[in-house]
Amino acid sequence: RLVDMQEFQQTYLRKRQEIERDNRLKISRAVPQIWADGPVQLLEELEAFEEAVQRMNPTTGKEWLVTLEDALRGPAKNWRDFVILNQPGKMLFDAATAPGASDEACSNLYRFLRGQLFKRCGLDQESPGETVKKHWEAIRFPDRIQHKEDVTETVDQLTATYRQMVRHGIVVPGDPEDERRLVVAMTNKVKPGSEFRIWFYRHGRHEGIATL
Repeated sequence: RLVDMQEFQQTYLRKRQEIERDNRLKISRAVPQIWADGPVQLLEELEAFEEAVQRMNPTTGKEWLVTLEDALRGPAKNWRDFVILNQPGKMLFDAATAPGASDEACSNLYRFLRGQLFKRCGLDQESPGETVKKHWEAIRFPDRIQHKEDVTETVDQLTATYRQMVRHGIVVPGDPEDERRLVVAMTNKVKPGSEFRIWFYRHGRHEGIATL
């Protein structure tokens, strides 16, 4: 009976949190999801998630927490379920989900889960900016380009990663030196001598930079 009571309380608490989330934040299912498949993906997902929640004008740590838990999917959800089974996750989870839990307890669990997602993706070993920079350096265009769709995915990756580099201060938009470094970096992303490389630099050569 004790187990049944605990399960009933957990179910009731979850439903109450969902009602509060929907009524107080007016949250739709369009809240950005968090999968945490990799370091750069996690940074992008958290940025989109936190910007979306900020637009909802949350006033408590509890609102942040229930929205985060609603957004977790796949590997991120599985990791959350794992870390709350062990200390200190279990202690923080119990404190945040107890009847009448304080706002501080909810904020503590939110920060803990966020930090654990960073740890899962290796972002606790180096700064997010360095992770993004390494990802930028590793991106390459396909050697063989036949259709526009062949480059769309790479362009999307470059655009998203550039935005992250700006966000973390790796690149300053409009700075001549930063722009030149980006041009140099781009020459390493397109196969030398390829038709695509010639097309890519069709607007003229860049002084001191091998573009063909």
